Amino acid sequence: MESVDRLPPPGIHARLKLSIGSLLGILIFFMPFEWSGKNTILVDHLASALIAQRPLALGLVLALIGYGALSPLVTGQWRRRLLDRILSLLKLAGLGLALMYVADLGPAWLMTPDRLPFLFDKLALSVGVIVPIGSMALTFCWGLAYWSLSAF
Repeated sequence: MESVDRLPPPGIHARLKLSIGSLLGILIFFMPFEWSGKNTILVDHLASALIAQRPLALGLVLALIGYGALSPLVTGQWRRRLLDRILSLLKLAGLGLALMYVADLGPAWLMTPDRLPFLFDKLALSVGVIVPIGSMALTFCWGLAYWSLSAF
């Protein structure tokens, strides 16, 4: 049987960082508070504040859609399988539809309030803002936890 080298237990500095990171994660994701008459979690407040700045939110969401649509073409990943080719075409179609909506250049049947504007404003814009904010906050919390457990 082989012996296993054990690391010494983490010191007070590492434990403090882990505790602060965990507390921050709890505050960001689980503790609602009132701000501007709305009672919800911090991630939702941040997403709502960004969506209220519509030109900035549109630019960020279009950049994310563009990155998602163009990165398989740049990396050559679209060539790997038939499924990658099909998904790459659908991503490019989504980018085209997003640009049509933002530029207000779509055909009348597509620009009715219950079609493209609804999909972009209620789905793409909301998800495109809240998911990156939530993932950055979660990554930050996990980064603090990992950092506190790593050896110094």
